[in-house]
Formats: sequence, C-alpha cells, structure tokens
Amino acid sequence: MKAKRLGSMPLWQKIFVMFSFILCAVSGVLYFFYPQSNLLSVMPLPRLVLAAHGITATFSLISLGIVLPVHIKIGWLIKSNRFSGVMQLVCLAVLLVSGCLLYYGPQSVREITLIFHYVFGFLFITCFLSHIFLRPKSNGGHQNMASISLRMR
Repeated sequence: MKAKRLGSMPLWQKIFVMFSFILCAVSGVLYFFYPQSNLLSVMPLPRLVLAAHGITATFSLISLGIVLPVHIKIGWLIKSNRFSGVMQLVCLAVLLVSGCLLYYGPQSVREITLIFHYVFGFLFITCFLSHIFLRPKSNGGHQNMASISLRMR
C-alpha cells in the first residue's frame, strides 16, 4: 500500500473539490467563448450557463472551506506548493469580490469588473492545474505527523 503524502486530501474531498472547480471553470469558459461560438446557438444558453456558473461557484466556495482547515495549513507548514496555493487564494478572493460586483454592483463598473473576472478566472485555472500537476520533486525529507501536529496548535 502506497503511503499518503502529508496534507493530501481524502478521496471524497478530492472528488468534490475537483468536480466543483472544474465545472465552475468549464461554465465560465463556455460563457466567455459563447459570443464567438455558433455551436451553442441552438437555444438561449447564456442564462443557463450563468446559472450553472453561479451554482458551481457556490460549491467551489464550499470546497475552499473544506480545504482551509487542514490541506492549506499543512501545506503551508511543510512549505509545499506555496506559490500556486497562495495564487489560488488570491484569485479566488478576486473572483468572489468581482462575482458579487457583477451580480449586485452598479452598472457603471460592470465592464471593468467583467475584465477582472475573466483575467483572474483564467489565472485561477492555470494555478489550479499547476498546483495539481506540477508538484516539486520530493527530496526524501518528509516531516513526521508529530512535528506538524505540534505546530498546528
């Protein structure tokens, strides 16, 4: 049996986080490319895609709440994937604020907010994928759970 890495999530968490972020990203990318696409002109899709984006964004925020207490804390303590992790948190913060502004904000800031939302959305997708697939090579210096649990208190 392969030993689990310190800070790795249980399978159910991985699945929930992956699906919520991926579905949110796909719906956002669909909405971004919708005006240029003739493929989606069969039915009035923008409203449906935006609704799906809003619902999956809610699940993405739940995912953030799931990973904050353990995954992020342990990752920070063992100095693993800090840059991509911090970049994801920054992107999510901007996406949260810009999403609220797009939905509830004044019309006068809609265009600039939409640009920020698109830019940070694509940046988040890049950071999320790099966080998953571009892990630094382990040098064998694993920390044991006892030293981590003492620092978590």
